[in-house]
Amino acid sequence: MIAINVTHIAPWEATTGLVAGAGRLLRPGGRLCIYGPFLGPDGGFTTESNKDFDANLRSRDTRWGYRDVRDIEAEAKKAGFSGASVMDMPANNQLIAFVRS
Repeated sequence: MIAINVTHIAPWEATTGLVAGAGRLLRPGGRLCIYGPFLGPDGGFTTESNKDFDANLRSRDTRWGYRDVRDIEAEAKKAGFSGASVMDMPANNQLIAFVRS
């Protein structure tokens, strides 16, 4: 299952629902991949343009904005996923991949 450019342009509940739903639907060994911009490993922004885009998103809807990978990993663990790997992608994006346990 793959979600592209969803988590930052939706309320947090959309992300938790996505992860929980994937946990119910995927069989063991199934993969959930989430692509988009996220906060860096220290919880901060990796570039000034990411910081600016996050501010723009939050100005349009306070429930939107970049997510911390650690928070998504915590939700994934609750939904039965393990093996999170984070890969840097073009345009300051990342791909987070989880495996259903």
